[in-house]
Amino acid sequence: MQRRTKSHRGFTLIEMVTTFAVFAILAALGAPSMRDFTIDQRIKSMTYDLYGDLVYARSEAIKSNSEVVFKKATGGWNNGWIITWVDTGGVTRILRARTGLDSSLDLAGSLDSIKFERNGRLLVGTLPAKFTIDDSGGKASITARCVMLDPSGMPKSATGACA
Repeated sequence: MQRRTKSHRGFTLIEMVTTFAVFAILAALGAPSMRDFTIDQRIKSMTYDLYGDLVYARSEAIKSNSEVVFKKATGGWNNGWIITWVDTGGVTRILRARTGLDSSLDLAGSLDSIKFERNGRLLVGTLPAKFTIDDSGGKASITARCVMLDPSGMPKSATGACA
């Protein structure tokens, strides 16, 4: 009669502890760069939102054949922005409002409000508008983004803080 031996499958406790230790070390090394990546993606997303709303405000000025104002919300640009226009009855109407930014971001604008004329251009004599979007912690490893308006009212986006 032959005796069969049972084969044991699986991992030993030492193998499991070693695997988890290696995993924990790799996770600890990758966590800071993942945080920077997440903040960088939030900066890009906010840049696209700001750019899109500036294009929207300009196109509404052209479409409605009236002046449209893009201004910071109460408390500053970090609290969002509001796009308004005055209708033919003299009533100021809100076209779009953006709520506050993520607390990990900081938005600095060179002007408190921007007026688009009926033709979509900036009001004559208006200084060029510039917005810098950066992380609120000021880490050098995270690249800021700049959105600027030229006199024609068209926004442009670039990496790095506005000069």
